[in-house]
Amino acid sequence: MTLSLDQSLTKTAAIVFNEKNEIEYFTVIKTSTRDGTEEERIVFLLEELEKIILEWGVVKIVLEDLLFNVVSRSVRVLAGVFYNILTLCVVLGLDYEKISATKAKKRAGSGRNGKEEMIKALPEDVRFLFSKEYKITTGLHDLADAYFIYFSSLK
Repeated sequence: MTLSLDQSLTKTAAIVFNEKNEIEYFTVIKTSTRDGTEEERIVFLLEELEKIILEWGVVKIVLEDLLFNVVSRSVRVLAGVFYNILTLCVVLGLDYEKISATKAKKRAGSGRNGKEEMIKALPEDVRFLFSKEYKITTGLHDLADAYFIYFSSLK
């Protein structure tokens, strides 16, 4: 099983794929400033990811790589999330692969796709499945990104 992530501190989309590239499970892990400090929220995120990893027998994680050409406070926080997830992989003995956002967007049709285009690029059955549970504001576009991150990792 492979866990594909579009990670952030507020909404991390997580999709478990089986060996046939089929979706077994998906969720959006959410935190807000009401949930504690950034560090406490990262700990919560890692605990939730570990539960998914153990429950589904995940052996590999694919996740969006960091953007190194942007400097901002939000990118620093995202870097903290990113490296804590990589550390979790090392601790649990999981393989991992970093996928650029541009590569995932190209898999969806264009390296310049926005949120709406990423959702529209999903196969109709997958878009229907995700949209039963989530809206754009609650994580639908994050799930679309995680979907294409996974398929960008396939050889």
